[in-house]
Amino acid sequence: MSNYDKIRAKLQDRLHELSSRLDAIEGELESHTTRDWEDLATEREGDEVLERLGQTGEQEAARIKAALGRIESGTYGTCGSCGEQISLARLEAVPTAVLCRTCAAEAASSGALGEETRMDLYEKKADLLARINNAGEERHEFLPELQGLVQELEAKGNTVSANIKYMVAELEDEAREAEMDNFPI
Repeated sequence: MSNYDKIRAKLQDRLHELSSRLDAIEGELESHTTRDWEDLATEREGDEVLERLGQTGEQEAARIKAALGRIESGTYGTCGSCGEQISLARLEAVPTAVLCRTCAAEAASSGALGEETRMDLYEKKADLLARINNAGEERHEFLPELQGLVQELEAKGNTVSANIKYMVAELEDEAREAEMDNFPI
């Protein structure tokens, strides 16, 4: 069993646990039938807490599903910012990590984005790169989406790695070649 297999199993177990908890939260939220105003107010306060717990659980489940997708696509363990390998120790400690320790520290200290927004961008980038890598000969069809992501990163004050710039250039070349293939001679 490889290290990623152990991590995959850990992620799947956690996802199953979260799913059970989210189902329980949903059941609790739907079970109220109180008509007394005081009880209803107390239940509403409890519901707000449950809703926040549910949102947090859903966000964690989304990160886990994204990590499992990266394992399946072969991009797991690659930093979403610099393209370097994320250390196994970091992945074992934070199995949903999309950034190596250096880039995570840089992202945390950067004031350009809030932590949640920054992580959303890195998740988005990791997901897009996985889809591009799995697309085969149709990779160039992802060019507009990748260019949009690059613009979004730059607009929010983030640097775009050389790996991403190279991939944009590669996809531009592939798009030109695909266009030329469609013209009759």
